[in-house]
Amino acid sequence: MESGIDSFPNTEGKIQESISNALVRIAHTSVLVSIPVGMICATLVYFGLKQTGVPLAYLGAWYIALMAISVARLLQVWAYLASPKKINLHRKLFSIVSVLSGAIWGSAGFLLMPEQSLMAQMMIVIILAGISVGAIQSLQANLFSSISFAMLVALPTSFWFLAQEGISYLVLACTVFTYVFFLIVIAVRGNYLLKKSLKLHYTNAKLVQDLRISNVNLQESLSSISDLVEQLKKSKLEAEKANNFKSEFVANMSHELRTPLNAILGYSEILLEEAKTEGLQKYVEKLVKINNSGAHLLTLVNDILDLSKIESGKMDVYLENVAVMQLVKEVESILGPLFAQNKNSFSVKIMGDIPVIHTDLIKLKQCLINLLSNANKFTKEGTVQLLIENQKINDEAFVSFSIIDTGIGIPPEQFPNLFKIFSQTDSKVARNLGGTGLGLYLTDKLCKLLGGAVNVKSELGRGSTFIITLPQRLN
Repeated sequence: MESGIDSFPNTEGKIQESISNALVRIAHTSVLVSIPVGMICATLVYFGLKQTGVPLAYLGAWYIALMAISVARLLQVWAYLASPKKINLHRKLFSIVSVLSGAIWGSAGFLLMPEQSLMAQMMIVIILAGISVGAIQSLQANLFSSISFAMLVALPTSFWFLAQEGISYLVLACTVFTYVFFLIVIAVRGNYLLKKSLKLHYTNAKLVQDLRISNVNLQESLSSISDLVEQLKKSKLEAEKANNFKSEFVANMSHELRTPLNAILGYSEILLEEAKTEGLQKYVEKLVKINNSGAHLLTLVNDILDLSKIESGKMDVYLENVAVMQLVKEVESILGPLFAQNKNSFSVKIMGDIPVIHTDLIKLKQCLINLLSNANKFTKEGTVQLLIENQKINDEAFVSFSIIDTGIGIPPEQFPNLFKIFSQTDSKVARNLGGTGLGLYLTDKLCKLLGGAVNVKSELGRGSTFIITLPQRLN
């Protein structure tokens, strides 16, 4: 029993030390994903700029330097994981390699910016914006590294814009400066909330320790029972505060991230409209891809926001009469390019007369898009079908939406984990095709919120069928 009690930090100094160590651990483990993503983005920049007139010597040197510092960052993280006791050394090394990485990334916005290629310019700006946003998230445990990285990545681009002639470049420079300001605010707030959450966690651990000691004393003297009850109340309140703080932290971070992302999407849409108006067809397709990528990133942020709302019980339902055919057309228009990209044929089949369904339009559409996107992602050169039909369950009218694909299928042993948060059917496939593990979890929660359920049938190698069943009229 004594060893269990000693495992908790029991003084204010030890709590602060534990928080400091935890921040170092979080900082190192968080970049294990962002570093490989950054290497992929650097490769995209390299091949995207090879044909734009940028000197290949500069481009090659930049690419090699970035790959080298990325490998150095991975080695530094590996060294920490292998020997985590040298906290101060690893903290300093982490800051140094992060700052160097940010400086190399930022140099792309100044040294590699092609003056004659608007498309290449916007590609660099959007990738650098995404890198800086990702750094705020992954480096938030180290405030110095987070702010330094974001500033070093974004500010050189604004200086390059200032050096150009024209009011549009001046506006872009001011936008980047504003963007950096928001990044700094987000970094400071995120670091503050993370420290606060860790402090609550370790304070709660200390309270649990006190409760255990009180319980031992209770066995010796009944007079301590009132103190024990008081400690239990405090422990419960602290646990609730810690959980609420986590949900608030996720919600606030998601909300703050949407502001710069919406700005990026807005500028890409403006460029797309100008390209269409001026007949620059060779840029239209690329601008559409940029816009789609930004929209995908915004969707992920929105999923995190929905997750925080569901966990905190603050997800509202807005009921209305939903025209099924109109809903299907909207979903098809959104996902049509994705089906074409994977060379999948998409069809809709409606059995019987289903003119309207009384439910929440936005949440139903989100569920259908999640499942159809999954079906398309795991199907190549196959078919995806949406089957809609009436059902009677206990004399109550229901509508089922079946998403049927001819994809890779799901092994039976994966079924129990399909609708768990951050669960993915196969880690190797997930790495190849992408995904956060939130889609099915959110779909399951939203269907239950709408009074229904989602089920799955699948055969490995033959395809899968996901079935959403909702009441035709939700009261």
